[in-house]
Amino acid sequence: KDEFNSVVNKLGNKILLEDDINKSIGREWFKTKKQNSIDNKSGFKDSKYGIALALTAYPKDTWTKDDIDTATLKATERIVKFIFNK
Repeated sequence: KDEFNSVVNKLGNKILLEDDINKSIGREWFKTKKQNSIDNKSGFKDSKYGIALALTAYPKDTWTKDDIDTATLKATERIVKFIFNK
């Protein structure tokens, strides 16, 4: 539980997603989110946000601490590059 709480709110575990859909699928399993459509408010498919669409092709059906840490690092690097043009 402590490990979960230490990673669940990291930047790498957050994505842009249509607001009403994000609220309805927040606690679904990752596999469910990547396989279902936003049309029925249960997944990432057909989202207008590229990061959500990219997750539909993610090769694994689970989203682990390592995945969150990797995504956090990538997001941080993108933000630094955008702000500081580095």
